[in-house]
Parts: sequence; C-alpha cells; structure tokens
Amino acid sequence: MEMRTILIDFEVHKEIERRRHSFKETPNDVLRRNFGLPAIIPNNTEVEKETPGLAIRGTIIPNGTKLRGAYKGKQYYAEIEEEQILFNGKKFKSPSSAAMDITYVNTNGWFFWEYYDAADNEWKTLKILREKGKA
Repeated sequence: MEMRTILIDFEVHKEIERRRHSFKETPNDVLRRNFGLPAIIPNNTEVEKETPGLAIRGTIIPNGTKLRGAYKGKQYYAEIEEEQILFNGKKFKSPSSAAMDITYVNTNGWFFWEYYDAADNEWKTLKILREKGKA
C-alpha cells in the first residue's frame, strides 16, 4: 500500500496520541480505527491481539503507560503491562493496591500515581485520566 505524508497541526497530533491504545499503535492505526477502516495486517507476520490496557470503572489506562509516585521523598516508577500495573516485580489490578505496596496504609492510587502524557510532554495525576474517561 502506498503511504503519503500529510501535515497536521499540534492539536491534531495531541488528539491522535490521546486516542492511542498502546505505544505500539501507529498514528495510521489510530486514524484507521477512528475512521472505521479495517486494520492493515502486514504480510507474512503473526499479529498478536492488542489489549487496550488496565480497565477500571470505565477508565482505560493503556498498556505501556509509565507511572510515577512519590512517598517520603523517594520517587517510585511503575508501568501498565498486560492489563495490570507492574511495580517492583509485582502485578496489581488497581492504582490503590500498587500505591499501598509502597505506603503500607490505605492510599488513593488515583491521586498517588502520575502518568506520563506524551501529547503534553508532562506528568499528570491518574485522577485527570479518570476524569477524561468520563467526558
């Protein structure tokens, strides 16, 4: 299939990045999915089923999302992998359970953890991602 170059503004780029289900998904994949076009399957390659990420109460945190949290002056890092939070070699099904592994007390993980928003090039609390999912 012939590929062409198109020019887009920064707002369109940010929206494409926001709609990515994973870091493996290309901008072309995002556009095809959002336009209702079938995915292009490369010839002679095995295609693995792509999962969107960790789904919690209507919010999806995409696989590949980087997380960080601070506690008592120390920075902690985690990542969403295989629909779970991978932190310190352990897998968690919620941001709060991963945060409590650090604090040892009840902790709201939506406020504790920040995610890296590549479109805005900044860290934001998971609470913001949850609010976006409700919009």
